[in-house]
Amino acid sequence: MCSWLRLRMNMMPITAGFLEPLAESIPLGVYASWSVYYLFGVDPYLWFVSHWVVWLLLDYIQLRGIQVGCISV
Repeated sequence: MCSWLRLRMNMMPITAGFLEPLAESIPLGVYASWSVYYLFGVDPYLWFVSHWVVWLLLDYIQLRGIQVGCISV
């Protein structure tokens, strides 16, 4: 896992490191926030922040499951 991540970061640092992870989570968070606000009247900002927290937490749990030991990039 580490060698694959290092290879991607060395080949395309801006794309792989910053833009690719944000390409899914931000649009999905915005769409979900709008939908939940429209359907249930929930504050979209609160929903978006909670979406990001859950997204990052699940990403961290998945990384810990794949990479045994300390997380190093």
